[in-house]
Amino acid sequence: MVKAHGGGEKVACRIFDPEGAVLHSHDWNLPQPADRAEAHAGVLFLICTSEARAYDLAGGAHLGSIRVSRRLSHGRYSLTPEGWCILVWDGQAARLGPVPLPSSVQSERVIRVFNRRGYEGPWCLTRSGEIFSGDGARVLRLGPLRDVATASSDGRHLLVVKEDTGQTENVDLLRV
Repeated sequence: MVKAHGGGEKVACRIFDPEGAVLHSHDWNLPQPADRAEAHAGVLFLICTSEARAYDLAGGAHLGSIRVSRRLSHGRYSLTPEGWCILVWDGQAARLGPVPLPSSVQSERVIRVFNRRGYEGPWCLTRSGEIFSGDGARVLRLGPLRDVATASSDGRHLLVVKEDTGQTENVDLLRV
């Protein structure tokens, strides 16, 4: 469980065992507000205003930071001038690694990359409204999109803005 308070500059992290006993408890003061948190492979990434901070989930140590843009990002994914990237901890430093997109998808057409809980690999949504799963299969065609307002933390719901009408639509990927 991760909870930000104090304007997002104070973060409490509690890790519980299946019976509810606290295994690890950490409290961190951040130099800028945390916007979101994403855990992966024993590391918690706190994505802040202009940086991502990596913390060891077991010991609580600050492992490192890296500058990131919150523009066009979700979870550990963000769009950089080099293309879509994912935050990773390589054992020595936090870094941005390239996101492997399906070969049929042009990177410049992708407007959002996200994870789906229970599925392997990154999912992506294109400007033409096509949604591709982590294995590269097209799972849905929504029609042309102007924007993606948000994606749920589990990757089940997308809030998209249709190109032709400007209307906002909630897309439930559990139905596909």
